[in-house]
Amino acid sequence: MKKTYLFLIIIAFIGAVIAALLPEKDYSKKEISPEILQAELNLHSRFFSTDKVADLLINKDPSLLLIDVRNESDYNKYHLPGAINIPLSKLNDSSSLEFLSMDFKNKVFYSNGTTDATAAWMIARRNSFEKIFILEGGLNKWYETIINPVRPEGAEATITALDKYSFRLAASQYFTNKNVSQAAETKKPAAAEKKPVKVTKKNSPGGGC
Repeated sequence: MKKTYLFLIIIAFIGAVIAALLPEKDYSKKEISPEILQAELNLHSRFFSTDKVADLLINKDPSLLLIDVRNESDYNKYHLPGAINIPLSKLNDSSSLEFLSMDFKNKVFYSNGTTDATAAWMIARRNSFEKIFILEGGLNKWYETIINPVRPEGAEATITALDKYSFRLAASQYFTNKNVSQAAETKKPAAAEKKPVKVTKKNSPGGGC
């Protein structure tokens, strides 16, 4: 019994020594040049559209990682499904850098608008992190296009536009549990009746950052 106990102590000690000698994981990367960063800023490919994000969420695509860069209070009030919260001020924390190092994930920053998300994108790309994107238009555009889609009318009602509207209407049902069949069947009051129509909009996160 004493020999077994002594053996376990020795193994534990060796394990502790090895752990102490192992280097910590390094998330630092070589910074890219300002010229390259400026060139990438001019590329629209750094954006993920709200339609693309909605499609990936609906299909539960494991490659998507949404990163909400707003403060914790705003995040807790509302955030996109599955999004993690990394406030802009904490983007360089070791726990945050671990998420940015997930090269198998498409990291999509978002805020209410695009200002803070763009700042996060610039910090991440300056440090050479790959697969970094921005939600185009932020949560404001998410509400306009996905949560409250508007049916195209007149010359804008092309087949492509109507197909996109149908997708957005279905996505709205998915994210809000709204009855799409009822919404689609709702008709405007006849012109002869001249009844006032009260339009109630959903609350949006507001703000421009």
